[in-house]
Amino acid sequence: MGRGRTTVEKPDEVLVLSERLWSITEVSTYLGVPVGTLYQWRSRRMGPVGLRVGNHVRYRPSEIARWLREDCDDGAQH
Repeated sequence: MGRGRTTVEKPDEVLVLSERLWSITEVSTYLGVPVGTLYQWRSRRMGPVGLRVGNHVRYRPSEIARWLREDCDDGAQH
């Protein structure tokens, strides 16, 4: 292998890393909940997992989708 070349063993991780992160305002708009609710969920370790980037909270769109699919209680009683 030549100098400067790297081998990616897990291409899915590279895909995840290439996602543009969403701001808390974008997630608030997308989910239709106030920004304050997202901060409350975060302090209570509820809601989608966010990342701290410097002084900012950011979210991976794939994490929002996963949370909606797997963890979000839609309240539907069937």
